[in-house]
Amino acid sequence: MTTPAGSRLSADLSVDDVGEPCDVLVIPGGPEWETLIKNDALLDVVRQLNEKARCTASVCTGAFLPAAAGLLDGRRAATHWRQSQQRALRFPSVKVEPDAIFVRDGRMMTSAGVSAGIDLSLALVEDHYSAEVARAVAKDMVVFMQRPGGQSQLSARSRAPHTRLEMLRRVLDAVAENPGAHHTLSAMARGAGVSVRHVNRLFYGEVGTTPARYVEQVRLEAAQVLLETG
Repeated sequence: MTTPAGSRLSADLSVDDVGEPCDVLVIPGGPEWETLIKNDALLDVVRQLNEKARCTASVCTGAFLPAAAGLLDGRRAATHWRQSQQRALRFPSVKVEPDAIFVRDGRMMTSAGVSAGIDLSLALVEDHYSAEVARAVAKDMVVFMQRPGGQSQLSARSRAPHTRLEMLRRVLDAVAENPGAHHTLSAMARGAGVSVRHVNRLFYGEVGTTPARYVEQVRLEAAQVLLETG
């Protein structure tokens, strides 16, 4: 098969050749999930492979397939936040957790968007090997071992309204990049190249808050991340 990005994928085994038991069944997501969940033959394959697997995991919209196959009935599950309401409406017996990065319920694991598949994969590495191995993998990949927060983990910087003022963007980015620095009002004014009075006006007009309040929000979020990651 060919992916939407043009990459060709080939299979090593037919479904009938998959041994029993297998360790993990991983169901990827894709833009054609609405068509796939109507494919009864494919859903039968998902059920068949699920019976052989010690664990069944899905990434992003891949969760719609086990949901359509009835494998998530009565279970908690995650999917990309854009489709969480869609799945809740289509499969009311599935307990959708719209803010979760990934969810484990019994031997079923479901993750949110594409990058959340990394979080799920690290959890599988920890299950099959150890926390030390998973931590080493995460370190090599330069990702969180356990990502703090949920899908709605929008930082104060990303929640700030978009501004076309380069001078203000420099200040906002500087605070987000180094929350512990000396971000006084005069320092921010120097960074923007404007007066203290004007930087106050810029924050009120463009960000909707005061410079001090913005710095406080960024620092609180940074502290929360440090606490949650140990």
